Amino acid sequence: NELKPNLLYGVFVLNQLKCSGTLEAVELMQRGYPSRIPYQTIHQRYKGYMPDFVQALEPAQFVEAIALAFGLSSADYQLGLHKIFLRAGKAMFLEELKDANIEEMVPIITEKIKFFERKKAARVVIE
Repeated sequence: NELKPNLLYGVFVLNQLKCSGTLEAVELMQRGYPSRIPYQTIHQRYKGYMPDFVQALEPAQFVEAIALAFGLSSADYQLGLHKIFLRAGKAMFLEELKDANIEEMVPIITEKIKFFERKKAARVVIE
């Protein structure tokens, strides 16, 4: 365990990369999910554009409902514990959200939320 310039111990470096989450981040980027955005960030930034019933959703549900309402397929994103991981160029739906006519989006978002609830109920029945 000597400290010398340009002297690296592979085992220690690999352990640091694992513990810091760097390897998982690189793996996600290699799979094509370069954009990572915390749910809380999206929820706080965009909830003001949404009707009350959407604002009341948990941040993860809020983000997924909005993503699906704006036409993102499940292949365009992955949901983590605290972040949404988006394929290259797919984060543009957030800019579209700011410019969208909220009255037109409410029925779409409502239907998506109802779909989530049915899907969640079906999972409980299956399990």
